[in-house]
Amino acid sequence: MRPNEGHIPPECEIIDPETGYRKGWRSVHVTLRNGWTSRATGAWPAGGGRPPTRWTLEGHPFDILEWEVAQ
Repeated sequence: MRPNEGHIPPECEIIDPETGYRKGWRSVHVTLRNGWTSRATGAWPAGGGRPPTRWTLEGHPFDILEWEVAQ
């Protein structure tokens, strides 16, 4: 797992090779500050989905501390 740097990682973007624009987000596994991990319940969308994935670090129990792209 990689540490969250406080913003959505570029590796989480799906880029359209023809246009160069983002066309979606990859799914990720996360570990939250409170110790919860998404591995037990399934991957989260890295952006624009449900549950909403917030990458900022605010000292909140639900901050994402670590992440990895789901396989």
